[in-house]
Amino acid sequence: MKSNSFLFLLIILVVPGIAVAKDCWQLSDLKGHVAMSVNNYAFKSDTENESIRLCFEGQVGSVTGEGNMKFIRVGYSTLVGVAVHNGMEAVESYQIDRAHNVVLFTQSRIGTNITGLDAVAALKGRAEPVSHNP
Repeated sequence: MKSNSFLFLLIILVVPGIAVAKDCWQLSDLKGHVAMSVNNYAFKSDTENESIRLCFEGQVGSVTGEGNMKFIRVGYSTLVGVAVHNGMEAVESYQIDRAHNVVLFTQSRIGTNITGLDAVAALKGRAEPVSHNP
């Protein structure tokens, strides 16, 4: 009986830690296309040269530089973020192709009180695991 109690206690202590372990990725070299309202929504090449850190943690996640964006985890490898701030409504998604170390990024935003910043973007880049806890 003591060994069953110990095993049960061990499972209670260890399993929640595994479920919410951080799974972080360094994103770089994002390239793709963006269509902005100021350019009549004509698609143009776009790049993001800054290095970005994305982390999954339980049912939520975080992305460096996205202070107003609230992210939720959808499935195993997708973060979806939504923000409404200072007249701007934005939706972003990050998906990690773990087999090929690739990130797929999409963003759409529209200004409810601001004009000229409305846009849609799709980019692809490198994703390197920083800490990987499958």
